Amino acid sequence: MKTIDQIKQIVLFSAFVLFLTVDAETLVGNVTGVIDGDTITVLSENNLQYTIRLDKIDAPEKEQAFGNEARDFLARLVAGCIVYVDYNRHDRYNRIIGTVFCGGIDINLEMIKSGYAWNYQTQDTNSSYAQAGFEARSSRVGLWQDANPIPPWDFRKVKTASADMSTSGEKSVEQDPNSASLEKSRAFWAKTHDAQERAKWYASPQGQLEAKKKRLNDLYNLLEAQEAKRRTEEVRRLLMLERLKDKAQQP
Repeated sequence: MKTIDQIKQIVLFSAFVLFLTVDAETLVGNVTGVIDGDTITVLSENNLQYTIRLDKIDAPEKEQAFGNEARDFLARLVAGCIVYVDYNRHDRYNRIIGTVFCGGIDINLEMIKSGYAWNYQTQDTNSSYAQAGFEARSSRVGLWQDANPIPPWDFRKVKTASADMSTSGEKSVEQDPNSASLEKSRAFWAKTHDAQERAKWYASPQGQLEAKKKRLNDLYNLLEAQEAKRRTEEVRRLLMLERLKDKAQQP
């Protein structure tokens, strides 16, 4: 029989959950398209199409290394799925920002686990996302196979700056007397050039072949990690059974 303190805790927890979910909405529908590694389109039950941006994750851009692999992996995860999208906001492009579930699986989390997406550290209050990101990086799966992967938010900044440079020119930026640091500007443009060269290489036949090799290696590592986890859980289960058996035999 529950004590008064236990009942109070249950009531408080229920109220807290209700508080967190009171503004949340759920969209149910079929996936009609995968735009990139963190964006899909869904046709709802009332025949309306929505663009869904997966919350708390950021996958590589299409021009980046592992950009196409991230999109393909997400496509496999949601193939033939009726998805449930939990959300409570839209972004400035009117996309739904939400968590996508397929068969009870958190697709956002799976993208981080596979190493095909970063998690937003500043936004993420879900410890499972942070832990999944740490494990993916430690296991060097997906984009973490790259020795120095460029975060997609940095890549977008570089891409925008590159477009600005093509219209205004690097020389005018360097000669700007109001520039805070000439050396910092040069380092920034060097990084821009490096990102562009890497994008060109990954688009080449040699780069595509290398990406396929990395994808196969990633799948192998993922299966190996899953098998190791399964074995660990089996050992724990057997140990628990042994302890229960010993306890039952005690007088």
